Amino acid sequence: MSQPDTNEPNKVQQEISASPLPEEEAAAPILLEYNTEHCEISARIQSDDPIIQKMQFRKKDVSHPSYDNIYQPSSTRITNLLRIILKYIYDRQVQIVKLHGFELHPDYYLNLESIHEKLSHSKNLSEHDRSPKAVSDALKQMVNFFEGGKVKLGYIYPYLTQHENKIKTNIVLISPQIEKQTPLPKYRKACFLASLDIIRKVLKRKHDMQNTSPNLLFGSYKGQSWLVPQKGAIEFQMTSLIRRAFKPFEYIPQTDFLEDFLEYGIESDQLLPISSQYHIADNPIELNDNGSLRQEPELLFQYRMHAYSLEKFVQDFLYPESQKRNFLTFQGRFEEYLREYPEEDLFSQELPDKEKLADLFAIIYEFPFVEADNADLYKARESCELAVKILKSIFKHIESFHRKKDQMILKNFIKVQEKRIREHTVEKKTLMIMDIDALLRNSGLQSKRLIE
Repeated sequence: MSQPDTNEPNKVQQEISASPLPEEEAAAPILLEYNTEHCEISARIQSDDPIIQKMQFRKKDVSHPSYDNIYQPSSTRITNLLRIILKYIYDRQVQIVKLHGFELHPDYYLNLESIHEKLSHSKNLSEHDRSPKAVSDALKQMVNFFEGGKVKLGYIYPYLTQHENKIKTNIVLISPQIEKQTPLPKYRKACFLASLDIIRKVLKRKHDMQNTSPNLLFGSYKGQSWLVPQKGAIEFQMTSLIRRAFKPFEYIPQTDFLEDFLEYGIESDQLLPISSQYHIADNPIELNDNGSLRQEPELLFQYRMHAYSLEKFVQDFLYPESQKRNFLTFQGRFEEYLREYPEEDLFSQELPDKEKLADLFAIIYEFPFVEADNADLYKARESCELAVKILKSIFKHIESFHRKKDQMILKNFIKVQEKRIREHTVEKKTLMIMDIDALLRNSGLQSKRLIE
């Protein structure tokens, strides 16, 4: 095999994990099950999207070009199982060239489902080699998983399609094996472009206020309900969608796809970064004539979702733990909090009061996690701290959201009143008497400064 000469330390790209959720919990996507329109598949993938044209489809945060190549395998350094897998991939790619030339549409390439079927019927493999664990290990060797993909023999990338009105993920396997090294950005770009129509729909999706509970941040940990703040991030949802397509094999993190997905979403102003590892849909503000929101933006929904889930976790886990461990100060503070702030309607669009959240944060900070010296409580502290961090970041964006909303309302208010004045002047030939203060109070403006 042609090995790159580099002294650069190995890097393994990390993505948002589902921890502490087990895999079967993480594999259930939250918000991405929705109908999509049929998209025609074209053999020649092209896009005049200026954002796509700017994207490099290369590994980020690494300096050596080896990460962006697929290398020719050396028969002395791979297992027999991987040799058979690479032969299946090579045979398919030779067939593609014969039938379609050098087209790169991922619909032509061998996918994980096909490999699974071929290996299951192979007479050249033992029962052990056909096992999900053995195949998973071979795929990890193919992509050079444990060295971060520095010298990969093949490439894995998800390709999103529509199947029975739902999103289906195909895991595409690519290994040209024609030259000593093959640049992979063109394959990476082709797979992303083939998924682009579905990706755009995912980015534009809106939650259903009537049917979507804000209590979305809970999974199972040791048989009990557990707060998992990461579940609200679109990264988590996309990872869950892709993870299911790997079964029965082990999930291999698709960092390249997530990088491409986030880059496209951010550059197209459709994703809002709450943190470097937490993004949400950036819905445009849509107002009714009276200044009310036509559709609750994802930002406000996320704020309610995190606030409710954090309070619920404190009530269902931390408070009982405090009773067991006789943490009297915490018990008293939280009981006082519950008396002061009655339980709110789950489906209310009213945002949690800022002072209420500040009190909840203060109560969490007072919980003696360290004193308890318990692994579950350490994990609970991590979940609570992450939830608080996300909520604080969301609140900063909400302040900006309200400023934009008020500017839109004020602009529309001035436009409507100017029209009323013109029409009155034309019809009545007199000056129009208006109570500006009353009109402003009923306009939907939240900024006292603008009203005054």
